[in-house]
Amino acid sequence: MTATIHHDGVHARAWGDPAGRPILLVHGVSGTSWDWTRSVMRMSQSGGYLVALDLPGFGDSDWLSAGEYSVPHLSSMLERFADTVFGGRRYAYVGHSYGGKMGIVLAGASDSKVSDLLLVDNGTDLGPGSPAVRERLKAAPVWFPDLQSAVAGYRASYAVESIDVFLLRMSQYLRSEPDGGFSIRRDPRFIDQMVVGDPQEESAMLRSRWTASSARARIIRAEKSRMLTAETVDWMLATSAGSSAVVAPAVGHNVLSEAPEVIAGELDRLLSQGQTPAE
Repeated sequence: MTATIHHDGVHARAWGDPAGRPILLVHGVSGTSWDWTRSVMRMSQSGGYLVALDLPGFGDSDWLSAGEYSVPHLSSMLERFADTVFGGRRYAYVGHSYGGKMGIVLAGASDSKVSDLLLVDNGTDLGPGSPAVRERLKAAPVWFPDLQSAVAGYRASYAVESIDVFLLRMSQYLRSEPDGGFSIRRDPRFIDQMVVGDPQEESAMLRSRWTASSARARIIRAEKSRMLTAETVDWMLATSAGSSAVVAPAVGHNVLSEAPEVIAGELDRLLSQGQTPAE
């Protein structure tokens, strides 16, 4: 059964016993908390308390009044949210794509409560390619004149899903507008702020936090994705003792859509490992 949480403007859905092992699930730029639903439903392990949130400015979470969507600011908000929802306990952080950034920032902090870090095709920001991704996001449509146009636009990315599952996804991603059109359920200022950042400066910050992290790290690289390169994964493994990586075969960047069973297996693996001694 799914429960809902709304704290300090952040909306989330949760599964499991709140007394169970805490796991925070964070989506990417094109997603919402709904992304994790099909993976959680495929898990075989129990004993976890999984909380998937809508990032501030996304889905049912509030838009930030000042439009402050920098990675450091979002990381601070996620830290406060996790501290409250998990009662100050250490927790596992699972992030897809852009959602992995905040996990790296939090795991690399000197007072981090992130015990485990699972990164799902975590993007180009630790390596080359980030400027091109930012330009694609800047050019991507955020409004559609009708539902048919929105479905046609998104089916290119989520064509592997059945039409029923896809329409459920669209109900989470789109909002109807007074003009009869549909817009993405995301504050447009998020992309505006994201694309003006300095990719090299952000990459340097993330690399510094990655090497400073003591969390157990696991990386999932999507075989057909251009976002996370094998070279970047090699660097991550070489600079983080005890980290490991796996390739999700024959899938692209939207791993949660294309292969929810892969994510379910990794979440099961995370729970079966148990908590670290410090927890």
